[in-house]
Order: sequence, then C-alpha cells, then structure tokens
Amino acid sequence: HSVTHFSKAQAARSTRAGQSKNSLPHPFKSKKKLCYRYSMLSNLKNTFGSDLCQSILETIFLQGYDSVLITDASNYPKITYANSAFTQLTGYSTDEILGKSPKILQGPSTSQKVIQRLRKCLIDVTVFEGSAVNYKKDGTIFMMNWRMIPIIDNGELKAWLAIQREKVVAWQPD
Repeated sequence: HSVTHFSKAQAARSTRAGQSKNSLPHPFKSKKKLCYRYSMLSNLKNTFGSDLCQSILETIFLQGYDSVLITDASNYPKITYANSAFTQLTGYSTDEILGKSPKILQGPSTSQKVIQRLRKCLIDVTVFEGSAVNYKKDGTIFMMNWRMIPIIDNGELKAWLAIQREKVVAWQPD
C-alpha cells in the first residue's frame, strides 16, 4: 500500500462528483499527477524485498525518535496506534490513548488558528504541517511540530498518519 496525497482540487472534484470524502479518485490516474507517493518505499522493496522492507518500516515506527500516531478516517478521528516515542513524549500509556481523540493533547494555549488549518486539511484530505502548544498528561506545556498525512488505499481514505516532534527552543547562556 502506498501513501498518497491529494490536492484540494481533487478533493473538491470528488465531492462534486457525489463521492464521499472517504472515497477519492485514484491519484495516479490524474493527468496532472498532483499527487505523489513516497518512492522510497518502492526503492526499499526493490532493494530488500517486501518482507525486509516491512521489517524496516516497523523498526522505524517502533524505535524512531519521532512520535507517531495513527487515527481512523472518521469525521471525529480516534487514535488507533501510538508508538513508544509518543508515550515517552506525552506521558500517556498506549491503553490510555487508544480510542481517544488527539484533541486530548490540546488546551487553553493551543492556537485555534492552527487547529482551524488542521481541520481544513482534514476536510480537504491534504497534508497538514504545523506547530502548536500541546499538553502532556501531567499538564506540562510543550511545543509540538507535526505533520498529518492521509493514508489512501485503492482511492479511499483509510487513516491519518501523524508524525510529531517536540520543538526544543535553544537558549544561549548569558
């Protein structure tokens, strides 16, 4: 399965054509090729074979420093997967976070402008990239950079992949 990205125009066309947001046209049939997929996966499969490629990707998910969340594709996404980097970053255990909304990380200092941009990307089924104040389980504030990527299988939105990293502010001593 490949990760694909749809343009706003493609999402709008599919909606006008009477298709739901979860049933989008296959991006590689588009003459303009407004979408792309990660060719790295094809290169990994060609170099190592499918099984080893899957092992490499699993290792990245499980051992990587970046927090990874996967949510379902519903109108109110719920978390279906969180890696150990997420649990270390936020203080939430996997059991506490599965089935919950990623909104659990938001609080009074979370920028509503960023959240509105995120919502628009979810509606348009486009990649989102941003930074916002989030909250750990214990209430500690942290700045998070993250990217949300739609996961498309056979032209249908199946899930969202979020790759997150704490934004560390560098300081210089006096």
